[in-house]
Amino acid sequence: MHLNPMYHLRNAWNAAHSIWGKIAIVLFYAFIWLQIIWAAQIVIWPRAGWECFYEGLSEYAAAGIESYLVAMNILTIGFYLYADRGGIKVWNVVMVCFFNTWWSLIMLPGFKSMNELEGAPQGCDDILNVASFVLKMLLWWPIAALLCSVMEHINTPTGTLAETAPIV
Repeated sequence: MHLNPMYHLRNAWNAAHSIWGKIAIVLFYAFIWLQIIWAAQIVIWPRAGWECFYEGLSEYAAAGIESYLVAMNILTIGFYLYADRGGIKVWNVVMVCFFNTWWSLIMLPGFKSMNELEGAPQGCDDILNVASFVLKMLLWWPIAALLCSVMEHINTPTGTLAETAPIV
């Protein structure tokens, strides 16, 4: 078992049968690894970029938000590391789309209700609006990878090597 992600990426690239597979690989692995890096950053520094929001919160509310963010992002790292090994197979990309949609449906209402927390500053709407916009855009990225993965699956030759080899 290889732990090097580049090994799996190189094998997936060589196994692609069409340009759709190569596009799916770029979209899928870029999405996976950006999510892993983003989640790791949140686990290590949960307040990074959100300083304005934390200014007026009580310690109880701040600790609750931090523990929620850390727990969700540890789950996210584990899931995406697992998904990384599945490659661009349609079932795996569907699973990533489902997880990403589920995660976004949990997070999006949270951004709207964060302003209602006790002591939350009202001047941080820009941060919440940007985060909400980014999450909505991230919903489309794995869907694009899924469409390319389906096209790759459709274009993959079936049968034995003798049946798919060109006639000379």
